[in-house]
Amino acid sequence: MFAYFSIFESFHDKDIVLESLMQDPVALLSEMLGDTMYFHQAMQQDDSASFVEAVITEVNGHVDNHHWELIKVEDVPKDAEILDSVWAMKRKRNLVTNQITEYKERLNIHGGQQKFIINYWETYAPVVTWFAIRMLIVCAIVLAWELRQVDFIMAYAQAPIECNIYLCLSAGIEAKNGNSTTHVLKLLRNVYGGKQAGKVWADFLAEKLLSLGYQRSMIDECVFYNGNIIFMVYVDDRIFISTDGKNSDKAIKELQQTNLKIED
Repeated sequence: MFAYFSIFESFHDKDIVLESLMQDPVALLSEMLGDTMYFHQAMQQDDSASFVEAVITEVNGHVDNHHWELIKVEDVPKDAEILDSVWAMKRKRNLVTNQITEYKERLNIHGGQQKFIINYWETYAPVVTWFAIRMLIVCAIVLAWELRQVDFIMAYAQAPIECNIYLCLSAGIEAKNGNSTTHVLKLLRNVYGGKQAGKVWADFLAEKLLSLGYQRSMIDECVFYNGNIIFMVYVDDRIFISTDGKNSDKAIKELQQTNLKIED
């Protein structure tokens, strides 16, 4: 009994620290801004080697999963535009201790260069409302339902590309048989940064869920349910709620069997 009490007391202490940090969200944000940067800025940091390692992991993930193919510049259709690619680099920290927990990077399309109808169409992508999140979590607490949070690995890149998009080779990427002046990347999968990327991913995931027998809520289009499983969608984060505490493992396994890559 006392052991449990000490654990809860520890969580409570952390909550107090977080609450004090959030008293001044502007100050907290300014403290974190130094951890978000572009590739050239990351290469000037003392921990640039850690950023390089993260970039290698990201590129290998794209290559291993065939998210693009390398083609010659002259093979790009004349009416197509070659967009710039941008690295978004970030240190992730423990908000209580301020210790770095992870180095994150994301290869993005320079969405500001996209042109309507030429390389994007609709852009609306829904996310679950905070009202639905709070209501369902309160229900889960009161009724002792099981809660599970899952994350989709490189979520946007799991969805197919909507139209032909060509990217310049970004900083940090070199090809064995070419360089940024002779070769470009032809995208085969959806990539972060594109104006339509969120919508493409949301539609792709909804199609997977509906194919598994889930129904979409008529109140919140990012809440799905199937029997005793409730599924909330917020970009690439998901919350499973099992009303009987038994079938969440089965539900996650079913999603994985549709070739979705999930971190539980």
